[in-house]
Amino acid sequence: MEDLRCVRHETTAEIIEATKAYDDGFTNLSLGSFYEYLGSAAAVEPSDPAYFLAVYRGDDLFVYGHDGAVTAFVKAWQALVEKEGTHLRIAPNPIMVTRSSYATRESLTPSLNTPASFNITQATERDFEEIFPLHLDFMSLGPGPRALAVEEADLRRTIASGTMWICRDGPSTAGYIITSRSTPRTIAVRNVYVSPDHRRKGVASFMVRAMSRYHLGVRPAGYEGVPDGLPDTGVKDIVCINVVEPDTERIYRRAGFLFPEPTGDGSSRGGVDPVSGQKAWFPSVWLGFEPQSAP
Repeated sequence: MEDLRCVRHETTAEIIEATKAYDDGFTNLSLGSFYEYLGSAAAVEPSDPAYFLAVYRGDDLFVYGHDGAVTAFVKAWQALVEKEGTHLRIAPNPIMVTRSSYATRESLTPSLNTPASFNITQATERDFEEIFPLHLDFMSLGPGPRALAVEEADLRRTIASGTMWICRDGPSTAGYIITSRSTPRTIAVRNVYVSPDHRRKGVASFMVRAMSRYHLGVRPAGYEGVPDGLPDTGVKDIVCINVVEPDTERIYRRAGFLFPEPTGDGSSRGGVDPVSGQKAWFPSVWLGFEPQSAP
């Protein structure tokens, strides 16, 4: 731990340059969120100060952390914002616990035969009324309710960004998938939702497989509705995903995401990048902060 240090980058250009060599399936969660920030109104017209912090080991960005490094990083950030007059403490309970992995062109599995009635199309504003009830159902599973106007604005922004795709089974809306956290080399599957009437029919697998092939540049994608052209975000090397429910890892593993497969003796196999031979998944804990009075 003695060789770790926390650095504050003063400009977005500095941190973009510092992270170029680390743009991979392990950094998408943080680096992708940073790129999303760059495209937000908060970055264009900031109302609050922005802090860009990184942990280094020597001269190298420290990517693969452990509990001790994370704790040191959080404490450094708390100390920094306290100098600005903001006093925070870590919330007693994590927001969520997840496992993350990724897929590449080399790890993708062959296309599946899916019902001819399945079709995936990019959502447009005309689809809002149809999707909004599904969006509300999905968001009801989150950490806390939000005002209806907030949910409406959030969905309209997502549709306008071109990152939401709808799966239809004939005339019926079967579900949707949203991508996010686009970096030069990676993109993430953010939300996958299947309507109750269409669950256990292969809809989630269809959407994840279709979007993975689309963003990795595999053509023909082999799934009805996937455009032949290139994504607006460009072809990626890696598609990432975060999973909250362990049971759903099976769906993504069969699609080519590199989650380990549990074995009967309590251990696991797989979970290795077929090209690098390195571990291709990691657990993460999402921490929240609460305001507290100045000491």
